[in-house]
Amino acid sequence: MKYILRPDYRLRGWTDHPACLEHFPSRAITDLSVREYGLLSKCDGETEIDSEKYAGETARFIQSGVIRKADGTAPDPVQKYHFYENLRFRKFDLSITGFCDFRYQCIACIHLRSQRIAQYSF
Repeated sequence: MKYILRPDYRLRGWTDHPACLEHFPSRAITDLSVREYGLLSKCDGETEIDSEKYAGETARFIQSGVIRKADGTAPDPVQKYHFYENLRFRKFDLSITGFCDFRYQCIACIHLRSQRIAQYSF
C-alpha cells in the first residue's frame, strides 16, 4: 500500500531532535522514534509500504490524520525532511513595548531592580 503525508504535516530535524513531525500552521512539533520516522519518510505517494511491518504505526497515523492513502498526487516539496543545524527552541517569548516607564513593572526592569538591590544590600 502507498501512503502520503497530509498537506499540513512536514518532516523536520534539529541537532538535539533529529526526527520530528511539524504540524503547520500551528507549528506543533512531535518527536518521532526511529521506526516512526522510517515510516513517515516513505509516505511520498510512490513508495510501497510493508503493511505487516508497520501495521500499528500506519493505523495510528491514519487515525490521527497525519497520513492518507496515496491517490496519485505528489507531496509538496516543503513537506520533505529538512535538517536545521541548530538546537530546537521549544518556547520563545518576545515582547516589544516601544516604551519604558522606569517603574520596574516589566520583566526586564524587575530583573534590573533585583540586581541593584542585591548590589547595595549588606
